[in-house]
Amino acid sequence: KSLVDSVSAIRKVVIDVSCFTALEKLELDNNRGVTEVNVKGLTTLKHLGIGYTSVKTVDVSTNPNLERIYCNKDTQVIGASSTVSIGRW
Repeated sequence: KSLVDSVSAIRKVVIDVSCFTALEKLELDNNRGVTEVNVKGLTTLKHLGIGYTSVKTVDVSTNPNLERIYCNKDTQVIGASSTVSIGRW
């Protein structure tokens, strides 16, 4: 059972992983309870999966090594470089 599963009854779930500075991959897909994700300063992050969540905006301006984002079609992605592949559904 994941952290997100155990708090799914809460209306707003904020995931802050900014302290995990060596994180390369974060997948939160299929967790509708997740409303916000903070990945600021994760310079090693390469992959971010937030599809089928309730995240409306994500700021990746401080993630210079980000290669791929999977998100909902209505998620606003802020600060992504032109080399980032953004998959939407």
